[in-house]
Amino acid sequence: STYADDEADVQIRFSIGTSDGSWQYCGWNIDELAVSGTIIPVNGDFRSRGSRNWPNNLAWQKYNGVVWANTNDDPGLNSNVNTVTIRAGHTIILNRNIRPLGAYTINNLVVEGTLNIGSDATVRSLTIAGSVTGSGTINMTQDNAAHNLTVGGDFTVATFNSGSANLFLNGAGNQQVNGFVFNNLEVSGGGDKSLGGNSEVKSDLNLNGAIVHLDDNNLVIQDGATISGTPSASNMITTDGTGVLIKEGSASADFVMTYPVGTGSVYTPMIISALTSTGTGDIQIRAVAGVASGPPPLATSDLNK
Repeated sequence: STYADDEADVQIRFSIGTSDGSWQYCGWNIDELAVSGTIIPVNGDFRSRGSRNWPNNLAWQKYNGVVWANTNDDPGLNSNVNTVTIRAGHTIILNRNIRPLGAYTINNLVVEGTLNIGSDATVRSLTIAGSVTGSGTINMTQDNAAHNLTVGGDFTVATFNSGSANLFLNGAGNQQVNGFVFNNLEVSGGGDKSLGGNSEVKSDLNLNGAIVHLDDNNLVIQDGATISGTPSASNMITTDGTGVLIKEGSASADFVMTYPVGTGSVYTPMIISALTSTGTGDIQIRAVAGVASGPPPLATSDLNK
């Protein structure tokens, strides 16, 4: 609307109008309120113009500061880009690497349609310096190849199919990630990486310098999957909410490991060095802040997690 367009801060106010005086209303109950809008493009932004390969003369439109115009250019090829949008109903296939390390940067990716990373068994890589958002789908399942996606901001696309791919969350600040089934997931760069839903890891969770916050969500390390890295107070899994770390297994050796959990800024791992078990099952771990209960009486040496 003319009230909200191009405004950085928009406030909505509700008020009760006059009535006929037959009843004094105390207020309203509002069950659902939705506010939506569109991203304001900036000069040099790209959006899809159809279903094509990423490098294709007919794939993209570019905003010139006034209107969207067809272009033969590709995002991340010849200049920095603030936002690339894959529009609803469009499928873009990434069949070359977009890794702007020391070259050009794509800041944000909005997926309203579908992005397929990889077109065959050749490993493809995409780096997004900022966030990946949208109501669409990212597929990394092509030919079961170890494709790579690196994200420096939030990763909140609606659907993510990981296949045998690698997701790297390397932002220097906090990052939000939706609940997905990941193949290999690496967190680095410091800050907090917060799960927005129940999640699973099929191969490896690499703690490489960041804290994974479960909040009220569970994180499942599947049978055969591992947790790697050197855990510490700044490189662990925190269970400050109701969420638990779950390790699945089908043999005793599957559970012999360090469970790198903690609360707040305190690292309090659980370590299983030997175990005898039969059948399949899981172990669920949650560190709880507080003094350990039981005898002897409370003392300064008691464990406070």
